[in-house]
Amino acid sequence: MGEDPNLTTKWRNEFGANFRLRGLFGISELHTSDIKAVNHIVSRPEIYQKPPANRAMAELLLGKGILGSAP
Repeated sequence: MGEDPNLTTKWRNEFGANFRLRGLFGISELHTSDIKAVNHIVSRPEIYQKPPANRAMAELLLGKGILGSAP
């Protein structure tokens, strides 16, 4: 996936706004470009929690703030 920056765009055209793929270490990942789905996920941090490593990386990259501190 890293070699083709347009790969997710190609998949979105082929499979639609939502599709599942196998990520690093075979972990199942959901890709969505559906605005309603993104809004649902972002507005419910009690259901969709970020792993601690992701929170730490977001804080390093973005500093302390809404994107780096949300659970």
